[in-house]
Amino acid sequence: MQPTTVLRGTTVHTGASTSTDTAVVLAGGAVAAVVPEREAPRHADRVLELDGLHVAPGFVDLQVNGGGGVMLNDEPTAEAVARIVAAHRRYGTTALLPTYITGPRAGMEAAAEAVHAARRAGPASGVLGIHFEGPFLDPRKPGAHEVAHLRAPDEALLGTVGRAARSGAVVLLTLAACHASAATVARLRADGVHLSLGHCGATAAEAALAFARGVTSVTHLFNAMSPLTSREGGVVAAALDAAARGEVRCGLILDGVHVAYDVARVALRAAGPGGVYLVTDAVAPVGAALDSADFRLGGQIVRVEAGRCVNESGALAGSALDMRTAVANAVRFLGVPLDEALRMASTYPAALIGAPKGRLAPGFDADLVVFDDDLSLHATIVGGELP
Repeated sequence: MQPTTVLRGTTVHTGASTSTDTAVVLAGGAVAAVVPEREAPRHADRVLELDGLHVAPGFVDLQVNGGGGVMLNDEPTAEAVARIVAAHRRYGTTALLPTYITGPRAGMEAAAEAVHAARRAGPASGVLGIHFEGPFLDPRKPGAHEVAHLRAPDEALLGTVGRAARSGAVVLLTLAACHASAATVARLRADGVHLSLGHCGATAAEAALAFARGVTSVTHLFNAMSPLTSREGGVVAAALDAAARGEVRCGLILDGVHVAYDVARVALRAAGPGGVYLVTDAVAPVGAALDSADFRLGGQIVRVEAGRCVNESGALAGSALDMRTAVANAVRFLGVPLDEALRMASTYPAALIGAPKGRLAPGFDADLVVFDDDLSLHATIVGGELP
């Protein structure tokens, strides 16, 4: 019989509803039940009285370039991946996609192997797979990506991405509409790759065509993409329109730097519930003492200044955001109800990639965060293992 843990005395956010006087039962690394406290097992192996704290699904971050002082691009090793995971776990992220931004094919393969090695530790590794942000991007919207490494899809690069997905890992690929031909999208989807539109200067019609072909998400909405204007809606209008119809989900970096809060508020209303999920786009400083220091990202130097990460040309190069802060920002600055903000950080991104996370319901992974009314974290639980 599997050991059981019961969490009591808590407000429970399941990803579908919120309740009090409710107990969460964990067994074998999964959620076994969410029941009224009076129905909780009387003889569990462990019982935690949480005295009015909140319990919610652990956060799921689909865009994490680095943390703990390291960047995946510059240290594509299993050890670096583990440091990144540990840095973000401090802020409630229980599962993530280490993100390799545009670079050489050899670097992509090394990053994929590093992720594969890290995942051998099992679900407790917190590594879902990998996000390749590039290299199939639009040179008109490179952001901080090195233009010299941007490429059109070819057999070798498509093979690298496809092999990573066929290994059993979740693979998310950001590409521009100009590279999202029907044949390319069909091939990648056949390999199990999840596709996201980003770093893209397309018209609204071109972006809509990419969504119709099978691109299901948008990478850091508003950033490095054609904007919404009065005479051409660009990627932003197409993304919000598709999100409102439930056809795509849009990632959003909610640090007050990448997107103004009033703009983010409008986007949430336009996309509707479930249309926007939170990402950090985090870089090395998260979980490390690099608040006012330089670090390397590929062939460029990035400086951290008052919470902004900028390269030598002044372009934003990732963020110093953690997911707990992103949730708090949604509540504080956008007026998002706490339950919805939690879904934006867990339920929606998990659903996008089909991961059994982001819900407190029987059969879902026992990844949880415990926090107080001020959103200060008290514990992060992964695979049912108590800290």
